[in-house]
Amino acid sequence: SEVIDPLSVLTVQFNLETDLPQRMAAHEEHERYMLQYLSENKPPSLQSVAESAYDSIPILMKDVVLRNRHNRDESRSTISATTPQGSLVYVSGKSGSGKTSLLSMITRDGLPETGQVLLPPHLRVVHVSSMPSFVKS
Repeated sequence: SEVIDPLSVLTVQFNLETDLPQRMAAHEEHERYMLQYLSENKPPSLQSVAESAYDSIPILMKDVVLRNRHNRDESRSTISATTPQGSLVYVSGKSGSGKTSLLSMITRDGLPETGQVLLPPHLRVVHVSSMPSFVKS
C-alpha cells in the first residue's frame, strides 16, 4: 500500500485536464489574424533585409474581460486596444485590477476567459517582475 500511494498520486496528476486545446485554438487564431492583416494591409516598403512584413502587424486586444478580485461585486473591465510592435506601453492600476493578468495574456502564459489577445506568432515578450531585484556589483 505504501508503494502504490505515491504512484496513485502521480497517476492523478498526469491525468489532469490541460488547457492544450484552448492554447492550440489561440495559436490558430493568431495565425489567422496575421494572414488576414497582411492580406488587407500592404506592408510598408522594407528598408533592409532585416525588416519583415510581420513587423508591421499590431498587437490587438478585443473585448478582453478582466475581473477585479478585490471588489466584492466582482466588477469587470473590458479592454480593447491596438498598439504597434515596439511600442512602450504603461499600464497602471490598483492592486487586483488585472495588470498581471493582462501581462500573462500578452506573454501567452494565460488565456482570456472571453475576448481575444492577438499577437503575431513570432513575437516574444519579456516579463518584468513586480518584485525589484538588486545586484551588488
